[in-house]
Amino acid sequence: MLIDLHTHTHPWSPCSALAASTLIETAMARGLDAICVTDHLTISGGREAQSLARQQYGFTVFRGVEARTTLGDMLIFGLDEDFPEGVDGAGLLDHVRQQGGASVLAHPFRREGGWGLWYWLEQQGQPLDASLAARPELAFLDAVETFNNQVSPQELALAEDLARILGLPACGGSDAHTIHAIGQMATEFARPVANEYELAREIREGRMRPCRFR
Repeated sequence: MLIDLHTHTHPWSPCSALAASTLIETAMARGLDAICVTDHLTISGGREAQSLARQQYGFTVFRGVEARTTLGDMLIFGLDEDFPEGVDGAGLLDHVRQQGGASVLAHPFRREGGWGLWYWLEQQGQPLDASLAARPELAFLDAVETFNNQVSPQELALAEDLARILGLPACGGSDAHTIHAIGQMATEFARPVANEYELAREIREGRMRPCRFR
């Protein structure tokens, strides 16, 4: 099952130019089986797009949030709530795990726009090496986004290194804010996914792989 795990809609993400209808229609045209709407800080965009997709398109949309945390931006799945900007990353990871959700570290080394794990690493004086796996702040992280349409090849390579160091599964998403990006990077799941509970479970279990289409 092919899912774009990382998309944004207007107006819930002010940086996005995509109406929910445009996102859904384009995802269908490009052969995706589903998309996740992960607007910044709020679940509202996901709710709106999911309702529209069910009523008018018969297409699958999953709700998610891109949370801005002290550990960088995270994609949160399986919870139906908003998150304040700058929330404590370790505390959020613990909360998501307790609620049965899944947390994906988004574009951890992207320097242009958004927050990334790279800043926390620099502030902590923490190198990207085996010692990072022992950091308790990352103990409840479920996956790392290693394919992202808005990230350079060098930054993606660092994300792949991070996933290997932490022993975590990798996933991909377009991070679409405009129509051309939709589905250019996505995640292939080994099993069908019917709802947010199943999506979070499959991410936690790592039954997926990132895919690139550009």
